[in-house]
Amino acid sequence: MSHDLVDVVQRFMDVRLELKLGTAKARQDRIAAMDWRYVGTIAEFATELLQSSRDRRNDPARCAEMRRMAACLHEIARSLRKGPHRPTDDDLVARYVSGEAELITVLAITGWDWERLALECKARNLPQTPVAPEPAETWLAGLLGKGRGKGGS
Repeated sequence: MSHDLVDVVQRFMDVRLELKLGTAKARQDRIAAMDWRYVGTIAEFATELLQSSRDRRNDPARCAEMRRMAACLHEIARSLRKGPHRPTDDDLVARYVSGEAELITVLAITGWDWERLALECKARNLPQTPVAPEPAETWLAGLLGKGRGKGGS
C-alpha cells in the first residue's frame, strides 16, 4: 500500500471519513474508537465489517461497500504492522506546507495541536497554511456578487 507513515495515516483518515459518510453505514461509535496507533482495533473492525456484510445480503450495494472498506482497513493494518518510516518533524512540516500532507495527518502523527504546528512553521520560516486561503467573508461576498473577492464586480 504505502511508502511511509504519512501515506498510511492519511489513507486511514480517508477511509475513516468514508465509513462515517458512505453507504457502508458503519456504527459511528466503532469508527470513532478506531485509532491508527492501535492496529488491532483496525483489523478487528475490518473483520466486523466483513461479518456485517454477510448478514446484510438483502442490500448488495451496502454489502459491497462494507467489503471494500474492510479490505482497505486490512491493508492499512498490514502496512502499519510493517512499521512504516516516520518522517522527521522537519519533513512533516514541509509536507504540510507544500500540501502533500493534510493538517489532521500531521497533527495525528506528531501529537501536536494547531498552535504548536503554527510555532513549528514559524520556527522554520514557513507559512502556517499550505495555501493562503481567501478570507471566508471575501469569498462569500464574491459568490453573492457584492463586489469583493472572486466573481465580484
